[in-house]
Amino acid sequence: MKRIALVFSIFALHARGAHLHLRQRIALVFSIFALPLFAQDEEKEEAGLFGKEAPPLAEVLASLRPDETPPEPVTWTSPQGAIVLHGNLLGDGRHLAVVGTNATSFAVGDKSGWKLLSRLEVEPAWVPADKAPGEVGYFRWNPPQQPFTLKDLSGDDIPEVLVVIDNGHSLSEYAIAAKKGDGFELLAVRSKDVEPEIRSGLMAAVTETSGHKSWWRGTTFYRWENGVPRETAAFICDGTDPEISRHILVRYAADKPPRAYELKWADGVCILRRGHWQSGVTMADLEDFATVKVSTNPDADDLAALSAGYALLFERITGLPGWICLEAPYNRENYKPLLADLKLVVEGSPEAKALLEKRTGPTR
Repeated sequence: MKRIALVFSIFALHARGAHLHLRQRIALVFSIFALPLFAQDEEKEEAGLFGKEAPPLAEVLASLRPDETPPEPVTWTSPQGAIVLHGNLLGDGRHLAVVGTNATSFAVGDKSGWKLLSRLEVEPAWVPADKAPGEVGYFRWNPPQQPFTLKDLSGDDIPEVLVVIDNGHSLSEYAIAAKKGDGFELLAVRSKDVEPEIRSGLMAAVTETSGHKSWWRGTTFYRWENGVPRETAAFICDGTDPEISRHILVRYAADKPPRAYELKWADGVCILRRGHWQSGVTMADLEDFATVKVSTNPDADDLAALSAGYALLFERITGLPGWICLEAPYNRENYKPLLADLKLVVEGSPEAKALLEKRTGPTR
């Protein structure tokens, strides 16, 4: 209906334009070209299948047997259009259902019927198999047909539930629901664009991106404590200037403010400056910390040697295995073989030398 109204508006404006002066006509043309864009923005704001009105949970689950638990998780679409993942989801014998409407609800079923456990105010993003993304309001990205994934991120053999959500109508984002008591709670941590994963016992989540422009990307690493993920380190790759290889490394400690380091590379030499990381690729209060020359096997590929160099610096500064900050599988595979010949020659304060030149570290 909006598009029909827009067409009539455009024809009406053209008709009026015949009587306008040149300057007014130019303004009119720009207005006409802008109108479809604004209309699309309005439609994008309505992305999703239900909007503000969604069927009640009891109505959605009315035709799903609560006392028949499938042995493996099953995806089911209710007659009302809600998406449901159900089964013995946590391995505890309960028949659980994750229901997606304009929120994410968790219910448990038995012979007495379905009971609501938790309702989380996070709207899953998905596209039914019989529809195109634009039909449900998604114009710049393609949500999956099923927005729920079970994944153990804490290492306790109880899976968390990942919920694909719409991050500004242009990218996916993964919200994380974790078991709490008989129900679930929504964690503050979210991962942009890709699912969070486990690396060397830590949860890795992409927490910083520049969106579709791919100017920067940052991963934060979390250690779970008492059922809550705590920040341990972050690593941001900055590609805003194609002529400069720049990274930001952040180290977190429970009893101290986080320490952030800027790494700039040129010809096998890294200039480290220390300061405060603000967000994205922005640092403040930078001060010189060290100059590090990285040497390795002369036959090594230049990119692999560079990646191994910043991975080793990540390891020395954070105490975590260096490979976990490497996103490309190729660089991960080449990191360990290069370690035997990898050396850091440090110029700087005694503090810098003590931190960066140490030879002992975590298991790699």
